[in-house]
Amino acid sequence: MTLKPISITFDQTYSNKIRMIQEAISDPTTHRMIVEGLVDTGYANALKTLHQNGRISDAALQQSIQKLPEHLRAFLDS
Repeated sequence: MTLKPISITFDQTYSNKIRMIQEAISDPTTHRMIVEGLVDTGYANALKTLHQNGRISDAALQQSIQKLPEHLRAFLDS
């Protein structure tokens, strides 16, 4: 599978929201890092919901968890 880069353009409202998120994070953070973090969080939430609803197996959940950062793996254990 060939991955193609995508580009996202945010309007002023969303740009301001991202800047607010940046201000709340003590480490230097780029827009890309914030968007990637939000996608990872959404992915973790989707995995949890799909598993709870029986739409993915335990094995699929465990395999998919490996694609998440460590701090989000704990979210799925709760």
